[in-house]
Amino acid sequence: MKKLILNFLILSVMIGACSKEKDQTVILKQGTEAYQLAVRVSEKLPYFDPEANNILARGKNIKISTGTVIEQMSLYLGQNTNRLLSLPEDRLRMVLKNHVEEAVNQSLLMNKIEQTGIDIEESELDSVMQKSYEQVGGEDEFLAGLKNNNIPLEKVIEDMKTRLLINKYFDVQFGQNAIPTDQEVMDRYKQGKTASVRHILFLTQGKSDSIKQEVQKKAEEVLAMAKGGADFIELVKKYSEDPGSKNNGGLYQDFKRGDMVKPFEEAAFTLPINAISDLVETGYGYHIIKVIDRKKETRPFEEVQARLADQMAQQNKREIFDQHIEELKMEANVEYAHF
Repeated sequence: MKKLILNFLILSVMIGACSKEKDQTVILKQGTEAYQLAVRVSEKLPYFDPEANNILARGKNIKISTGTVIEQMSLYLGQNTNRLLSLPEDRLRMVLKNHVEEAVNQSLLMNKIEQTGIDIEESELDSVMQKSYEQVGGEDEFLAGLKNNNIPLEKVIEDMKTRLLINKYFDVQFGQNAIPTDQEVMDRYKQGKTASVRHILFLTQGKSDSIKQEVQKKAEEVLAMAKGGADFIELVKKYSEDPGSKNNGGLYQDFKRGDMVKPFEEAAFTLPINAISDLVETGYGYHIIKVIDRKKETRPFEEVQARLADQMAQQNKREIFDQHIEELKMEANVEYAHF
């Protein structure tokens, strides 16, 4: 399924800008917008009671509290908090878990960057800010957008510097590893430009390990039915939990590489046409994927080689980045609270 994109414009700014702090246990003050947001969130998820300020994640040199996550969400959501609060409990929990994960990832990275001595020049930061202004029609338009959403400019600048630091750290440490070979680019070219699949999703995101085991068991039962010849579209209608495709037979049509999460993409572009995958696990849950079609690139290889190589490098960066994050989590022995 397509990568999760939150429908809040302001969330394009990463949560957790002040993540150089080792102990992120912000205590919310009564009467502030952040405190009120925490109160309203806690009506659906009591763990976020601002008076308790419970710990959401902890590990070596990191500790992240509900107050920290809520404060950052309050800053960056601005006037969009009502849209967050209108979400059903399970969707709200998913959004909050995503922000906890962001805060953990960023804290781990910033701790690592501090050890390397990597830094950003003011000229680099100024250049990126100027590009941000240009994208929205100028500095005045940019500042007006922040003002309308009650977002402090200094927080945006701080966040931008954090992202620049992370990008520079990655390029220094892993940049060369992301560059594909000519043969890898040719192999990708031959695999096809787009894929079309039908799929059945069994959601596990935000669920406990015991519930996940039950979901997996059910998914395996449905997989056996699918491979046994049962009508795939009927199985989609009965079992799929993907609201984006359930009503059209689980169809995702003519998507390119990079449009889907990695395990889903690999199945879509490598399985034979009309083949049914084994269970494919992603961050969303378990998928059963049936490949319907793939379309070849019609342009000559020489014409698309450079663009395809760049796309592969960007994808490789994401994969290396995700793997590095997982290694840092293991080193820090990160543990998460259930809420």
